[in-house]
Amino acid sequence: MLLRIGQYSWVLFFLLTLKISAQWVELEKIYLGSVNGIGFKDNLLFLNTSQGIFKDDGTRLKWKNITTSFPPSEISTFYNTNEKIFVGVNGKIFFSENDGELWKSLPLNVTAKLINKISENKSYILCLADNVFYYTKKDIINWQLSRPSKVLDFAVTDTSYFASYNSETQSTKDLSTTWQRMAPGGGRLLLGDIGQIISVGEYSSEDGYHFSSRYLGYNPKLTAISSSKRLFHLYKDGPRIMFFQTDPQWIIPQLQFLSDKNIYQSLNANSDYLYVGTKYGVFTTIDSVKNWNTVTCRFSEPSKITSIIVKNEDLIVGTMECGVFFRNEKDKNWITRNDGLQGQTITSLVNHNNTIFAGTNGNGVFRFDDTEKKWVAINVGLENANSKIIRQFLSDGDTLTVLTEDGLFNTLDLGNTWINKNDGLTGNNYKAISKCNSAYFVLFDNSIYKHEKNKLWEKVSIPSSVDNIKTMLSYDKYIFINYYNKIYCTKDNGMTWENFTETLSNTVISKLTTNNNLLFATTIDGIYYTKIGTSNWKSFNEGLINENIESIFVTNDLIYVATESARIFKNNLSNLSSIIKERVIPASFRLGQNYPNPFNPATNISYSISKTSIVILKVYDVLGNDICTLLNKIQNPGEYIVKYEPWNITSGIYYYALIVDNTKLVKKMILIK
Repeated sequence: MLLRIGQYSWVLFFLLTLKISAQWVELEKIYLGSVNGIGFKDNLLFLNTSQGIFKDDGTRLKWKNITTSFPPSEISTFYNTNEKIFVGVNGKIFFSENDGELWKSLPLNVTAKLINKISENKSYILCLADNVFYYTKKDIINWQLSRPSKVLDFAVTDTSYFASYNSETQSTKDLSTTWQRMAPGGGRLLLGDIGQIISVGEYSSEDGYHFSSRYLGYNPKLTAISSSKRLFHLYKDGPRIMFFQTDPQWIIPQLQFLSDKNIYQSLNANSDYLYVGTKYGVFTTIDSVKNWNTVTCRFSEPSKITSIIVKNEDLIVGTMECGVFFRNEKDKNWITRNDGLQGQTITSLVNHNNTIFAGTNGNGVFRFDDTEKKWVAINVGLENANSKIIRQFLSDGDTLTVLTEDGLFNTLDLGNTWINKNDGLTGNNYKAISKCNSAYFVLFDNSIYKHEKNKLWEKVSIPSSVDNIKTMLSYDKYIFINYYNKIYCTKDNGMTWENFTETLSNTVISKLTTNNNLLFATTIDGIYYTKIGTSNWKSFNEGLINENIESIFVTNDLIYVATESARIFKNNLSNLSSIIKERVIPASFRLGQNYPNPFNPATNISYSISKTSIVILKVYDVLGNDICTLLNKIQNPGEYIVKYEPWNITSGIYYYALIVDNTKLVKKMILIK
């Protein structure tokens, strides 16, 4: 009996484990940068973040990155006055006199790896470079050494200079004279409202001359600032505020945004507001104790994820207003990849022949350089303003097509040049592009147009009840469109349409995608799927939050979705019901004969692989010259068909080769034009 109970318990545990593993798993949330420094100029707010320095427009609603010329990871410090902004970039100093619109290099005649701090008064510019204190006159840039010892911090007024060390703080009236000890201890220095030192590390003073540790109670870890009759200190667990009263004591503000993840980075205040920068955004209060508000920062997290793709082990997402992020499956960290990118609203991403392309909303197309880890603008042929508003990419063999507000363009050289393919199609309200049975299909307004080689665009009939097509896509010989709560399918290029949603609940459908002979639909009620060619819809929502799906991407193994709150979830396709398990895993590695053969204008090449491998499919001429690469990517075991439609080669004999694990299979085909 005990054995049977144990057996049943094991079975129950196995079933529970299986159920849990079938659920959606949320990936780490994308956050766009710690707020490491805060500055003011009139009504403008400047925030130094791990994604660069951002300036608002005075409303705290719209932000602009003013340091796109510098890699964010190399910005070590920033300092601003009403006239200038200074930034330390590795061992160099740059400044701007027009709020970051134009940056100039400030000559530095000393060698340094890191600029720790920058400041100025009416006579000098001062800096810590590798914790050594230097100064230069403003009119003649010639940096002089002031304190060779390791300086922790410094502060300046127009007439006095202060520097702190591990054991004490010193001051001088003239940078070239002897420094005098003024306070015990060292650490962060804080100037009072009338220019007196009121905080040195764990010591504080009301008059700048008499220091005591009784006011603090805690040793400040990061920074401290003063405003009017208030003294603020920042600690690992949040800010503390002291009001200068008869019996000064520290007050811990009520922080409703306090959480384990909100690691505090910076603190500053003007006459009205206290600002606290955290690892995940910036918060402000007017009364210093309660009623905190989130400052609207588009760099605190993406407002929307617009596109998801995969390259090898990298998950890549495009966002609205925040650029592109990469996540490697091994370290599971999100990395911002915006260097070289102009305009950070991404409308589409594509992995074309193992190269990543990004489309933007007005700045054209960018190609990612894997070596330099930056984006390169590739807009030759996309000179028209509307042609730089990108709607969608379509990758087909060596041809990459981009759908823009100005129509279609394609490239055969990875975007170095783009060729207009409108061929008489006019307008600017393009929605989607697909290719099926060697013909291109474009969704324009509420109409579909078809284009075959050497022919003009022709309008395709659509179901009479459809008056607002949301999207269109193709798979093999099928074209799908969705309208409100219906999906229609055609197998004959639009001559006849079939309602594909008889068994799907009466729900609003927003997006469609296909893979592994499956059709996926995102709806207001979650995700549904069916085998292509059938209408046997099943839900796939266990563990998925109840939010609209903004993006969906399916690989051979995994499915990724992004919700309206920019949360990303993934699931394994093996968790689908039995319809996906109908796929046969071949016992061997095989290359089929292309069909039709001879062919014109297109042919299909079939092959199968028995294990997960890097699969390369190439075409050669009779001399062995490489004509094109049809495929180069990792694929799972299965049977595949690739369509080949050459347009720039002559009639003749050609060879196609399948290369898997250093093994090559070759077959002959004949093109007749």
